[in-house]
Amino acid sequence: MSAKGLSLRLVGFITLFILSHFSHHLLTALVVPMLPFIRDSFGLTYAATGLVASAFNFANGLGQLPAGWLADRFGPRTLMTVGLAGVALAGALVGFSTNVFLLVVFLVLMGLAGGGYHPSAPPIVVGAVGAANRGRALGFHVIGGSLSHFISPVIGTGLAMAWGWRGAFLGTSLPVFLFGVFFFLLLGRLGVGTRVKTVAPAAVTGGSSEMPDAPASPHLDLEKSRTGSRRQSVRLTAFILLTGTAAAFGQACITFIPLIMIDYFAIGEQGAALTLAIVYSAGFWAAPLSGYLSDKLGRVSVLVTVSSLLIPVIGLVTFIPYSPLTYILMLGFGITLFGRMPASEAFIFENTSEERRSTILGIYYAIGMSGGAIVAPLIGLGVDTHGFRAAFGVAAVVYAVLFAATTGVLMLTREREAEARET
Repeated sequence: MSAKGLSLRLVGFITLFILSHFSHHLLTALVVPMLPFIRDSFGLTYAATGLVASAFNFANGLGQLPAGWLADRFGPRTLMTVGLAGVALAGALVGFSTNVFLLVVFLVLMGLAGGGYHPSAPPIVVGAVGAANRGRALGFHVIGGSLSHFISPVIGTGLAMAWGWRGAFLGTSLPVFLFGVFFFLLLGRLGVGTRVKTVAPAAVTGGSSEMPDAPASPHLDLEKSRTGSRRQSVRLTAFILLTGTAAAFGQACITFIPLIMIDYFAIGEQGAALTLAIVYSAGFWAAPLSGYLSDKLGRVSVLVTVSSLLIPVIGLVTFIPYSPLTYILMLGFGITLFGRMPASEAFIFENTSEERRSTILGIYYAIGMSGGAIVAPLIGLGVDTHGFRAAFGVAAVVYAVLFAATTGVLMLTREREAEARET
């Protein structure tokens, strides 16, 4: 960030939200690395294992919808606390589950509670910085989530080797709960999160704050406004569908990475945990870099570029023999996962009204998470029936078609906007 856009107090503020993002995912990030232990504990098939992961992911996506709506109306502080302390309580219950039914029920509760964080945090982070630094601020915020995903597989596997997978959930739930309470009290003391701050239109668009000249024809101006509004709605919808589809397919494939490493490449459980750490390490640099580039080059350009990388990553990861290239492809999953987020959140912030930002962010996260919950068991069914290579190959083709369709709409609306400016 530039010196103008960053002060010592702002650094501390963003660091606080990096820590909150880290705490939120420290527990939820355990679900995927614990799948091999859970699978062995209950004797599950690949499809059933995918359904267990989907129970959390679908509920987590579903929880974004009411959470975003509530955050817009009552402020994000309470919703963010539910996303921290509520997740910890539900995670502890996961650790006490004695059968698959209870495990799924408690994972659903943890997913619903976790829905409170993501629609609430970005508007506060973005509201604290200038327009020129939005992508970078959101990129730094993402580091907290990637750090927890990086550490959780290592910590979780160590705890699971010593105490079992239930002990891994129990061992991490207490510190997350304590931080959630601390974060709630601290935000209250800072006076943050009880009501979303108003941002002037000029700060959002980067345009002049002066009143425009009166239109020569009110009816013509109204018609142009309606046309522009419809075009903007189509563009925003296509953007959300593109980034949501990338999130859905990327997260669904990441769900199977531990099983790919153990069952397909014959790597041990510790090696599988290390692979997940490599995937999530991308967030340390991909998210800030993506945010910086989106500030300079545009949100859509960055999203399309990053999302396109997922096509060869999905298609090749089980096609090529095990080699160092395998880990490069695994890193590609992390780049697409974290590289989308700053550009996507900044675009939504800039193309929605203040009173609807958390609601639209909730829809964006719901599509990605719930979509991934639908795709994962389908991939698992394909693995059970035809093997990893065929299942991931079909997933790559389906994603490529969806990517082309949504990208085409984005490019078309951009061309029409250019024509409209010329006329």
